[in-house]
Amino acid sequence: RVLGERLLELDAGEQPERGRQLVDNMLTLNPSLAGFGFARPDGQLVLVSGIESGKPLPNLQQQPQSTDSFRRVVETRQMVSGRTYYLPLLRSWVLPLRVPVVGNKGDVQLVMTLGIDIASSHTTWNLVDLPEGAEIRILRGDGYWQMVSPLAESQRSAVYGQSIGPDWMRRVEQAKATGEGRQGYFDYQGRLYSSAYLPDRDVYTLVSFPHENVVDAYLERMSMPLLLFVAVLLVGSAFFLIAYRQQRRYEAQLIQQAHFDSLTRLPNRLLVMDRMKQAMQHARRDDHKLVLVFIDLDHFKRINDSFGHLVGDQLLVQCAARLQGLLRAGDTVARLGGDEFLILLPGVDDMEAVETVIHK
Repeated sequence: RVLGERLLELDAGEQPERGRQLVDNMLTLNPSLAGFGFARPDGQLVLVSGIESGKPLPNLQQQPQSTDSFRRVVETRQMVSGRTYYLPLLRSWVLPLRVPVVGNKGDVQLVMTLGIDIASSHTTWNLVDLPEGAEIRILRGDGYWQMVSPLAESQRSAVYGQSIGPDWMRRVEQAKATGEGRQGYFDYQGRLYSSAYLPDRDVYTLVSFPHENVVDAYLERMSMPLLLFVAVLLVGSAFFLIAYRQQRRYEAQLIQQAHFDSLTRLPNRLLVMDRMKQAMQHARRDDHKLVLVFIDLDHFKRINDSFGHLVGDQLLVQCAARLQGLLRAGDTVARLGGDEFLILLPGVDDMEAVETVIHK
C-alpha cells in the first residue's frame, strides 16, 4: 500500500522514471524477484527494473501469458498470480504477481507486477530439502503448471509452456472427488501422487514419489501427508504472499523512502502535506492559527555551478539541520525539492514569536 501510494504521489503512470528508485529498491529488498515494474490499467508496461528508459516494453493485455491475469487484477482489484513463463526482458522464468494500485475514487490507477524468479535460491520452494525422489508440483485451475520442483532448466519450456493433457487433469480431479475432503491419491506414470485442492486459490498441490521409493505403508501414510502439508503451506503462506513475506523486515525502509527526503532526511512533500491537513483540522477545532513559511536559498544555482553538486548537497544538509534546530518539538520543516523548504508551525497564538523565529 505504501509503495503504491508513493507511485501515485510521484505521478509515475505519466512520468515513470520518477518511480525508478522505488522499483530498483524492491529488487534489493527482495532477492527472490527477477524483476519489478508497473503498468497502466490498459496493460502497457511503463517501467521495469533493469530496463533502461526508452526501450520498448510489452503490453500485458496483448501477451497470451499475461492477458487473463492482468484482466482479472483490474476487474477484482485484488492480487492475482499469472502463468509461469519465460520473460525475455529479464532472461528468466518468472512466476508473475499482479498487484493493483487503487486511487481515491476506487479505480485502478496502476498495476504493480512482480516477477518471482522460480530458480532463485531465495524462493521458499527451493529452500525445502526434499527426500530423494520426491517432487512437489502446483497446478493452476486453468491446467498450467505454476511450479514444479525439482525441474531441470532444459525442461521448463515443455512443462510451463503448455497446459497438461486431459488424462492428467482427469486423474487429479478424480483424486479430489474420491479422497477425504479435498485430498486424494492416484498412481500415474510410475509415481504415486498425493494431491490437495485449495479452492480459495484455485490450485492443486501435488507431492509424489517413484514406485521404487514407496517400500511400505508407512511411507504412503506418513511421509506423503507430511510433504503434502508442506506443499499446502508453501502455497498458502509463501506462494501467493511471497511479495509480502519480507514486509515486516523492510516496511520501515519503504515508509522512510516514501515520506522522507533521501538527502536531508527531512519530511518530503507527501508527508508535510499530510501533517498540514492534520494541523488545519486541529486549528479549526482549537481556534488556533497555522503558519506556513516558504524558504529558498539565494544563489544556490551559482554554488552548484561553481563548486559542484557535492558541495551543494552538503549545504542543503547543513541548512536542514539548522532549520530543525530553530523549531519547537511539534513544528515541521520539510524539503519540497531543490533548494525549497517549507516550515509548518501549528498551534500559533503569538505572531510576534513567529516573526522572531523567521528572522533567525
